[in-house]
Amino acid sequence: MRRPKDDQVLAILYDMTKTASMMEFLGLTRAEQLKALADLRKKGASIRQLEKLTGIGRGVIQNL
Repeated sequence: MRRPKDDQVLAILYDMTKTASMMEFLGLTRAEQLKALADLRKKGASIRQLEKLTGIGRGVIQNL
């Protein structure tokens, strides 16, 4: 499986959560954020990639 690029990950994230920006995504409840991140991990996004794009710590993403 090829790892998606940053812009592809953001597009998938915004589509999954029906948000238009990272600020709107970070305004979601913690449970919604974690569910979306777990789904992105299953689709091939790396932990560090998600950390960089969302600002959520690597340890939190790693423990999903």
